[in-house]
Amino acid sequence: MVLSLKIAIRFILKSKWQSLFIIFGIAVGVSVAIFISILIDSLQYTLIKGTIGNAPHLTITTDSNKITNYNDLKSKIDKVSGITKVYPAVDGNGLLITPNKNYPVLLKGVSFDKANDIYQLETRKIEGRLPLARSEVMIGKDLSVSTGAKVGDDISFTQANGSKSTLLVSGIYDLKIATVNNAWLFTNLATAWAIFGNEGTYTAVNIQVKDIFNADQTAVTINKQIGSNYKVDNWKAQNAQLLAGLQGQSTSSYMIQVFVLLSVLISIASILSISVTQKSKQIGILKAIGLKNGKSSNIFYFQGFILGFCGTVLGVAFGLGLFYAFVTFAKTPDGGNIVEPLIKWNIVLMTSVIALAVSSFAGIIPARKANKLSPIEVIRNG
Repeated sequence: MVLSLKIAIRFILKSKWQSLFIIFGIAVGVSVAIFISILIDSLQYTLIKGTIGNAPHLTITTDSNKITNYNDLKSKIDKVSGITKVYPAVDGNGLLITPNKNYPVLLKGVSFDKANDIYQLETRKIEGRLPLARSEVMIGKDLSVSTGAKVGDDISFTQANGSKSTLLVSGIYDLKIATVNNAWLFTNLATAWAIFGNEGTYTAVNIQVKDIFNADQTAVTINKQIGSNYKVDNWKAQNAQLLAGLQGQSTSSYMIQVFVLLSVLISIASILSISVTQKSKQIGILKAIGLKNGKSSNIFYFQGFILGFCGTVLGVAFGLGLFYAFVTFAKTPDGGNIVEPLIKWNIVLMTSVIALAVSSFAGIIPARKANKLSPIEVIRNG
């Protein structure tokens, strides 16, 4: 084993340029695989954060549209692992009445000390302040543009039953989601109860979870915990097209990585096979003086492992450097990052291990070729 290792190292050092070429080829393949993996994960994270990050991941409702036992409900929800934020809300549909046009809107009554953790309205407001006083409301940027309503203006909110309420615009927010900016009105719980009635009851309980891609399973667990009288919706069911797009990205990423690593395997195997021909005289002499077939095979296994290890380490460094260069220089028109970095180190480690295994596996073909070499024929033919 030690002799085979020493010979493998000697062969590598003897053909320096060839060895450097193999290491560089492995490094390029590994760096591409890691860069694509991190980039896709970061793009998905950025997309999810922009679309789902400032919205509930799970929503609990009832057929009667009334939740009267919130405290009891929350105590049961808190027993489920993976829950990060919980807050109740009073939601109601209606029309925002203007002289020229009526706009369908959703009035959301929330407790801002809890809901602000999800919607981040304090940091997302672009004008005015939070609607903390009675009959105050905060509207979206796009709705403000459409209706012409500004901070300090009165707006008219009409329910389906014809009940009308006059609300004062205290602020304007931008959650970066057009459908939300166009339709959601935020107000405090006291105002929502005054408009919709049933003080002390809620229409929904909104939840955020730690693992958003496991939200559907968390919803099932919560439903078992709170009982069948409640309905638990999750963002995955409500955003099927977005989820399909994310899954398509992940699949394409895996396919690219597979083909990149396959090309690395073929390249190493081809070059090491040529190395067997180049070193056939030395191998023949070694066999003639007693080197067993197993040890001659180990020479090329060790070569593949050593070259793969060096190339993998270099590839990981290249891949991370390439990604950070992308984050540094690829900017949005306003100077922000196109993606928010999300490095899953377990994926980096798994890619490295696979690349190392592929490099070692590439030594099988040249090893079998070396086993077939006859020392007599090699020495006879020079």
